[in-house]
Amino acid sequence: MIGFFLAGLWPFNFIPENEVKWLSNTNGISFYGHGMVHTPVLFNGENPPFQNGSITVEMLLQPKVKCDCFVARILSLYDGRKSENLFIGQSKYDLVLSGHFITPDNKIKYKEVGLDNILMRDKRIFITITSGRDGTTVYIDGKQVRSYPQYNLIHDDKSSGYLIIGNSPTGKQYWTGELYGIAIYNRIIATDKVLNNYQAWIKNGSPDTLGEESPLALYLFDEKTGTLIKNHSGPQDLIIPAKFTPFKKVILSPPREDFKLDRSYLKDVVINFFGFLPFGFFFLALLWNPIEFKRLRTSILVILTGGGLSLIIELIQSNLPTRTSSLTDLILNTLGTVAGVIIFNMISGKLGNPDQPTYLR
Repeated sequence: MIGFFLAGLWPFNFIPENEVKWLSNTNGISFYGHGMVHTPVLFNGENPPFQNGSITVEMLLQPKVKCDCFVARILSLYDGRKSENLFIGQSKYDLVLSGHFITPDNKIKYKEVGLDNILMRDKRIFITITSGRDGTTVYIDGKQVRSYPQYNLIHDDKSSGYLIIGNSPTGKQYWTGELYGIAIYNRIIATDKVLNNYQAWIKNGSPDTLGEESPLALYLFDEKTGTLIKNHSGPQDLIIPAKFTPFKKVILSPPREDFKLDRSYLKDVVINFFGFLPFGFFFLALLWNPIEFKRLRTSILVILTGGGLSLIIELIQSNLPTRTSSLTDLILNTLGTVAGVIIFNMISGKLGNPDQPTYLR
């Protein structure tokens, strides 16, 4: 049991470091693990920043890994209660955009779109995303590459929230890479302006704002030290916390949120199932009684103990920012215990008469 707790909770870090650092050779910050930066209050305060349902986001960045396990969040707008209003993320080498809308029965539904093989490892890229009532357009290095008619990242005029960079509100979908600048506008930028801004970012490290309305937020990451990232176009500064503390605690996330048919998910399934199989087998062997009615009672006790042990581990994991509390893991651990109990019962039945004491040698 000590071994199971060590495996399930290691490294027991309840207050981990926020894995974000300043770049030394250029303006920018590096996300190298479980880390995030965010606004300390709701973006634009109590006034919805995108009152006409339009938004433009410019980002100069360089991914460092291939995101196989989840959709890593580069930028997220979290409502502070239940969900992300929108996010821009990376899955494998693909760019992923997601916005949500409210159904007639008042349920939140998400819709994701994306571009394949855009975020290649160690390749610097400039991304511009414009979105409004008529649709969403993605530009790469100033050139239009994809449009999504009738798809809008801002679902209503009340959208606001905490701006989170480099992670999701739960802290589980962390992005790894370098970020050199972000600009956010509460309007759609014209195609020629997108190209001009790209050229200005590459040449000067900031967009061309002459003769234009200033961005809602402009982060140049030029401080190179400290815990504050200044908004050069408004009051919504970003902070870099010393400790990694997610906004939202997840307790036993449902299987539908964890399911992803890939190698990483299947590996996790195998580990959680077969990891608890020895527990069911050997714990039943320890308590074994060959009398039939006691054998059934002992088997049930072992299954409940395995499930209870797994539940305790998952509940503790919900307080570990770098670990995930999952209902899927609990179910698989319990099924693994059941399999171990069944195997031992099958073996013990072949070793002697079940109505007589059986001694294992």
